[in-house]
Order: sequence, then C-alpha cells, then structure tokens
Amino acid sequence: MKDASIGHLTADQIDQLLQAAPPRLVAFHLETCLDCRDLVAAERSLVASLAQLNPVDPPAGFAERVLERVALQHPEFARSRPHLVADELDAWLEGKLAAARIWHLEDCAPCLTLAESEKALVDRLRALPLHTPAARFGARVMARVAVAESTGTLTVIRRRLVANPRLALVAASAGAVLLGGLGTSVVWSFSHQETLALWGQNLGAQASGWLWLGVRGVVSNLIEQPWYGGLRQVVASPARVAMIGGLGLVAWAGGLMAMRHLLTVPRAAGSRAA
Repeated sequence: MKDASIGHLTADQIDQLLQAAPPRLVAFHLETCLDCRDLVAAERSLVASLAQLNPVDPPAGFAERVLERVALQHPEFARSRPHLVADELDAWLEGKLAAARIWHLEDCAPCLTLAESEKALVDRLRALPLHTPAARFGARVMARVAVAESTGTLTVIRRRLVANPRLALVAASAGAVLLGGLGTSVVWSFSHQETLALWGQNLGAQASGWLWLGVRGVVSNLIEQPWYGGLRQVVASPARVAMIGGLGLVAWAGGLMAMRHLLTVPRAAGSRAA
C-alpha cells in the first residue's frame, strides 16, 4: 500500500474509505489534497446512484453462455469443472451439450468412458427389432390381472351386471316382479282399509290373550314349585325380610371390598418393582 503522505490515494484505499472509517494518514491526506477529496466525492456519488438502480435478473442461459465463452478462450477452465451428470450425458447423446462441457468430456477419461458406454448401449437398443404382440395379447394379460373391486356393494353389483347380460336380464325381471307386487299391495291396501282394520283388531285381541295366558302359566309354575311355600312364609314376616335384606347388603359390601383389594394388589406390587 502506498503511503498517503507521499502520493494520492490508490483505488484500494478509496474502496476502504467508502466502506469504513479511514485511517489517520488517509484522513490527514484528504484534508490537504483537493484532488483526492474530489475523487472520493465522485466515487461516493457513483455508489449512491448505483444503489438506487433496480436489480436486473439475467436472462435464461446467461451463465451457461458466459462459461462457454470463457471455456473457449481458456480451455484449462473447462477441464477443471466437475464431471458430467446424467442430464448432460443425455444432452451429449442428442447433440445438444454445451461447448464448454464438450471440452471437459474430451479431456476427462472417466467422463469419456462413461459417455461412450452410454452411446454403445443406446445404439444396441436401437438395433433391436421391434416386437409386435400377438392378437388379443392385451386382453389375455388383463384377464390374468387381479383387479381389486370397489368395496361399495352397488358398484360391485353394477360391474357384474354389465359383465353378464344374462344376469342383468334376470335381475331386471326380478326387480319388475318386486315392483309390480309392491304396487299391487299398495293399491289393495288403499281399497280394503276396513278389512285391514278388522284384521288388526283380531290380531291385537289374540296377542293380548296369548300374553295373559303366558303370564298365568308362569305364575302357576311358580306356585307349584316345592320351595314356594317356604319362601312365602319367609316373606310373610317383615322382620325376616329386613334381616335377609341386611345380610344381602353386608355380603354385597364385603364382596365389593374384596374386589377392590384384588384389583389394587397388582398395581402396588408393580409400583414396588419399579
């Protein structure tokens, strides 16, 4: 770096001055040198004007074109770049690889070997004869493919009906019979409402008689049991009923406590083991 007390400021010193506080010698030189002050003022105005400009995005492929120009003028730059990737190999096979990458391909043995092997494979595939499948080959393949049917019942039924015209005819006939029977029953019901009401009354009366007969049969069976007499004597005394109820309550409470104890013992044991 040139001493500021001897000559004018250099370009590096001006850049440092614009970015940070100047050193003492540079500040002293600016106070005594009108030319350097004018130059620094012009640089500051230029930087401020450039900062106000809107950023411009380069067009597509700008970087590739620049690298290609650099590679053409400086081949050693192309040779030092990374190896070709799969997309670049495809572009080379199609004759669309950039000139900069062609320089690298010609001077890089691994990339050249890989590219030649890819080209040999493509040539062998192109030389293979085209195979035309036999007639109805696609139909036979699809017949062996297990296609999972939809879980919807209506969808499965519709597919089966479409696949089997005879089954569709049978289903249509059955549907017509059902619809005809349903319509006939509706018409007959509207025209014979009194008959239906009479049948309902008779059916209700018979159901009530059957129910009452069943209740009487159950009661008669209970009365005829040998233990019915002893149970009747026990129930006839209020004190005995109260004693039996108390004993039952005590037994229920004891069983509940025992159940709680059985349920809490494993949990306590598990907590101690932990």
